[in-house]
Amino acid sequence: MNTSNNESKIDNEKEKNKSNILNFVKDIDNEDIVIIDEKLSNDSSVLKNIFKEYEKVIVRSIITSFGLDILLIQDRRGGDVDTINTVRDNSVKGYANINNQIKYENRGEYNSDSYHKHKNYINTNKENSIKKRVGNLTDAYTGKTIATNDRYDLDHTISAKEIHNDPGRVLAGLSGVDLANRSTNLNATDRSINRSKKAKSSDDFLKKLNDENETRKDRINELNQKEYLTSKEQKEFNKLEKLESIDSKELKEKDIEARNSYEKEIARTYYTSQSFLKQTVKASLEKGYKMGFRQCLGLLLTEVWFSIKEDFPKIVSEMKEKFELSLFFNKIIGVIKKAFDNVSLKYKELIEQFKNGALAGILASISSTVINIFFTTVKFVARVLRESWATIVEAIKILVFNPDNLPFGEMLKAVSKIIATCVSVICGSLVQEAISKMNPVKLPIISDVLPSFIGSLVTGIMSVSMLYYIDNSEIVKKIVAFSNQLKNEFDYKLDYFKKINEKLTDYVSDLASIDYDMLEQEINYLRKLNKKICLTETIEDLNYLLHKALIERNIKLPYTSLDDFMNDKHSVLII
Repeated sequence: MNTSNNESKIDNEKEKNKSNILNFVKDIDNEDIVIIDEKLSNDSSVLKNIFKEYEKVIVRSIITSFGLDILLIQDRRGGDVDTINTVRDNSVKGYANINNQIKYENRGEYNSDSYHKHKNYINTNKENSIKKRVGNLTDAYTGKTIATNDRYDLDHTISAKEIHNDPGRVLAGLSGVDLANRSTNLNATDRSINRSKKAKSSDDFLKKLNDENETRKDRINELNQKEYLTSKEQKEFNKLEKLESIDSKELKEKDIEARNSYEKEIARTYYTSQSFLKQTVKASLEKGYKMGFRQCLGLLLTEVWFSIKEDFPKIVSEMKEKFELSLFFNKIIGVIKKAFDNVSLKYKELIEQFKNGALAGILASISSTVINIFFTTVKFVARVLRESWATIVEAIKILVFNPDNLPFGEMLKAVSKIIATCVSVICGSLVQEAISKMNPVKLPIISDVLPSFIGSLVTGIMSVSMLYYIDNSEIVKKIVAFSNQLKNEFDYKLDYFKKINEKLTDYVSDLASIDYDMLEQEINYLRKLNKKICLTETIEDLNYLLHKALIERNIKLPYTSLDDFMNDKHSVLII
């Protein structure tokens, strides 16, 4: 490859692109665009076409909002798969999987004895007793050494009762007794602190201490001023001092350490389990099938409606003078059959609708599940995810694979249409959610259907308007035409490798057409001939051998006499 020639070609094209850019900017500023837009807006046929498209969108919105969405797709707060986050979220009603709900309801009553008789709890207590005797046991919540005559308890930092009743723990199918007695969750502290904390979480316990701070200090000062304390007052004083000595930072750090270990074990167990995988696959396939079926059915019912709308006035006109009910129903059935025939002719569009809907539903369900691992999604997010994924997949297919071999400008135009549709859906979903929240009286059906209908309507009108603008705007046409002319260094390299690929393809085709059996016979003949030539001793023998080979191989010489051939200046040797 001649590198210098290629570089000069690239430089020349770059100069052309610069001049094209200047001309493009001039064209954009040209007032002719405004004139064209004014003519376009005044064209009655254009308005007629766009209103026809609006009508299709409105009908499709009515069909999907008042029928198919309610019947086929029930979006749920928290997604279609139970996650540790959603089963703990009180705002989520029920479980996505009834078996998980039954398992939680059958978890059994909390039994304190089983949690305090665990092997690790007993062994840790023994080790702490030895540390206490040698003065080496530290109070986990105060940071101070526990005296040999002090009484201490082994506290479950995350309370055993909280662990027993944790829906996330039950969902993962782990033993509450084992989890509560992990070493990270067992911490030695003064008995009065442990029994004040009880089954409270660290946050709730610290909040209680903070709320009682002033009262506690006043009581300590009051008891300090007394010359003599009763046995009961002395116990109260000791307890208040112990509570006052709690280091909130130490307590919080122990709680974080225990919870991090606890949450990691639950998440690792559940999210790597076959149960979670099966639920995710099942939910995504169901949502994909429903979305695909919804898209096909929506197209079918829309075609039926427009067939009836077109033919119904004709039927009424024909039967104006004499009306027969049986004949009327026969004609209506014929209209519906015609609609189905029209759809059957569009089987490719039906397949495409199902494929796009199914893919969007599957990816949206998986995305929703992943998001719900971290925080709970509301209902309308599911729809946004479906449309967003459909947009992403379609855009990547066009930009990366370019199945229709579109020029760069047309490729950008196609992607912009997909994005415009996605933006329309998101805006419609936001409108739908806003109207749902604005409705002060939750009326049955109306509170669900009306927001859905208005949201679909906004989506349809926005998408039609934006797509119409992209297809008919002179500015967009100029941008597309300009982009089609652009060619960067990568494009030149791509063209070069495409040519190489074509030549390689032709060469491989030529190789494939070779008769290898015949080739092998020719090679064997030449080998034998070469051996005979090597064995010749005189010129006469060599001449005889070569003439014989020419005759055997049916090779015709371009001359009869070599001397005459060489003496003729017009002779041409053909090999």
